[in-house]
Amino acid sequence: AHKLYLLFAKFEEEHGLVRNAMSIYDRAVDAVAIEKRLEMFNMYIAKAAEYFGVTKTRDIYEHAINKLPSAQVADMCMRYANLERKLGEVDRARAIYMHGAQDVNPKTPTGADSTFWRTWHDFEVAHGNEDTFREMLRIKRAVATQFTDAAVVTNLMVGDKRPRDEGGENP
Repeated sequence: AHKLYLLFAKFEEEHGLVRNAMSIYDRAVDAVAIEKRLEMFNMYIAKAAEYFGVTKTRDIYEHAINKLPSAQVADMCMRYANLERKLGEVDRARAIYMHGAQDVNPKTPTGADSTFWRTWHDFEVAHGNEDTFREMLRIKRAVATQFTDAAVVTNLMVGDKRPRDEGGENP
């Protein structure tokens, strides 16, 4: 289905109105399969920036952060925060990092999760002060605790799958 949306939007761009093409992209990001959703959002953001300027992409980034699976939210948040940083909106970028941090496990030794925290760390070193850096560290500890607690609860639930007594009594 995503190819049909792309062809339809391209047709509108070439022979119709750009506004109609943007409407097609907007419908496409909600209608395509989850596996193709990030690709569609990337295309939508690129076209919006091309036709209307980068400041018009804010709504699309926010829509993407709300609609994408949590595994892809961190990457989109980093891109959005980088855009805000380039526009000089440091406080907005910081708020985006704070929002995106809720889905990113800081205890992951390697992989995309550690990239998010390293990027936010570098951002705070470059643009923050002692208070904002401490707030980032506080959020990092809180999120790490949240992921650790979730893992413990999951392990307890998996470990508690022992058979019950036939008599209905709990051991």
